Amino acid sequence: MSVAIPHTIEAVTPGWLTEALHESGALGDSTSVASVEAETVGTGVGILGLLARLTLTYGGEATEFPTTMVIKIASPHPETKDIARFYGFYTTEVGCYRAAMQGGDGLGVRVPDVYAAHVSENGRDFVILMEDLSACRVADQITGASLEDAEHVVDLLAGFMGTGGRTRRWTNCTGCDRSTIRPIWRAGSITRRCGRCSPPGMAIGPRHRRWTAPSASALSWRTTTCGSRRTGR
Repeated sequence: MSVAIPHTIEAVTPGWLTEALHESGALGDSTSVASVEAETVGTGVGILGLLARLTLTYGGEATEFPTTMVIKIASPHPETKDIARFYGFYTTEVGCYRAAMQGGDGLGVRVPDVYAAHVSENGRDFVILMEDLSACRVADQITGASLEDAEHVVDLLAGFMGTGGRTRRWTNCTGCDRSTIRPIWRAGSITRRCGRCSPPGMAIGPRHRRWTAPSASALSWRTTTCGSRRTGR
């Protein structure tokens, strides 16, 4: 990425967005971002990054590109960045969304449209520009899900594990930094994966000897509907 990865939401200016969207090819060269307003979202929900909803206006040639999108960047706390680098959290998440940019069907689940996704070489900073799904419905974590919602989640999980979770995208990683590979437990035996090619799930310790479901934050496979459009395919 030729443009710098922003460390704060305030650093996300019209000029930065124009360069980032031009570089990714999401926005035509004859169109630029004229203004941007940022609204922080997800406060108190996530601990590894910052989220904001961006409202944009454009200049130059007319475009039907979305006027809102969501940006996600790294936590401002050095200790959190160290944890994310050690476990490869940012690298894995960006890898997932880059795969989505190449065609979300390969992951087995519907993911937000992705306009740009980059991670620093040291794995401590990242940026993702993605589709704004604020008009969609998210299941209430307190009251729980309905039977219909639960069935939908199971269908999505089956789709991910059947096609996305086992795709070669996650197992054939080129250019891995082997120094970052660490042992993790799986079914009672030790396997090794690096942050770039690990599937977006987290291994639980040797007591449980099993894998968890894929991370909702990494794949956005949560029970979500948007009118008649669900986030699964």
